Amino acid sequence: MVETQTAVVGAGIIGMATALELARTGRVVHVVERAPSPGAEASGAAAGMLAPQHEADGPSPFLELCLEARDLWLEVARDLLSTTGIDPGHHTDGLLHLALDASEWAALQRRSTWQSGVGLPVEELLPAEIRRRFPAVTQEIPGALFYHGDHYIHTTHSLEAYYAACRAADVHFIFGREVTALRTEPDSGAVRVAAVQTDGLEIAAETTLLAAGAWTGQITESIGYRLPVEPVRGQAVLTTMKDDPPEYILSCTDGYIVPREGGEIFIGATSERVGFDRSTTEEGVQSVWKAAQWILPSLKECRPSQSWAGLRPGSPDDLPIIGPAPGVRDLWLATGHYRNGLLLGPLTGLLLCRWMTTGEPGRDMTPFLPDRFVG
Repeated sequence: MVETQTAVVGAGIIGMATALELARTGRVVHVVERAPSPGAEASGAAAGMLAPQHEADGPSPFLELCLEARDLWLEVARDLLSTTGIDPGHHTDGLLHLALDASEWAALQRRSTWQSGVGLPVEELLPAEIRRRFPAVTQEIPGALFYHGDHYIHTTHSLEAYYAACRAADVHFIFGREVTALRTEPDSGAVRVAAVQTDGLEIAAETTLLAAGAWTGQITESIGYRLPVEPVRGQAVLTTMKDDPPEYILSCTDGYIVPREGGEIFIGATSERVGFDRSTTEEGVQSVWKAAQWILPSLKECRPSQSWAGLRPGSPDDLPIIGPAPGVRDLWLATGHYRNGLLLGPLTGLLLCRWMTTGEPGRDMTPFLPDRFVG
């Protein structure tokens, strides 16, 4: 048996971010992960887009959360580089969102109107301006929006930096252990989670955080909680452009392109509800590849070098599930981040650390509480 103050299940961006914040307060933290390395599931498969303006359909508490998370990454990236010497590859160059046709351009113009109205930096671009500023992108479009505030990170480097920072803060990692159940015990007329049980090891903890992505609901079933977290497969492709790779994120309804160092280009991603199936398909890979070639015609001279799939954790309302599990003491949940796990990871960790140590998260988390689902 291992004894700890906080057991964190899941070594993705959310689990590591929370573990790091807790360890920096002096708490003893153990992170248990089914994979042999950190970030092996949805976090490691993600593009690295920090793009709340691109994702938002209108003003909402979720948009406010995402904007706060995007701004926090400016501080987080500096801290990770200073602490570990690993550059997370944080870029603030913006995102160009291309309209496929006239009806979509009208919708993007409506988006521009409300985003400008709430003070977000967005710019409408007509074809002549697109040709002047972005000559490499397709010209078969009626218009585009440029989100000046949207960022991106290098996924692999960011996860490496978080892992190194956790190790420097004395976070303990247990890899290759599948969590099979939670052990509960009576507590003053109620029930509390006392330990995390794995295949061959029990981790007794004062508090437990489940940040196991799409697998979180399987773990809560062991104590009779139904948590509606569904895996959503995203297939993606990597290629390399030797000449004039883009400096910005390029996006349309059917896909997106995220540049990386050395001319690498991340291309994604499908959204498929196929259960816990991480395999790639010819249809899925070709769909994102063709969308990328439409966005950036010069990609027709390139070939995919790698393809893979990750399982994003989706919730019925597409909002994250963050906070204490109702009806069970000493159990916390952080899942359902869907397409925004890397964006929201550092902020989720910061909020949970405050919440778990002081009893208050420091902002209104009502729309994201587990209460709306768990029962």
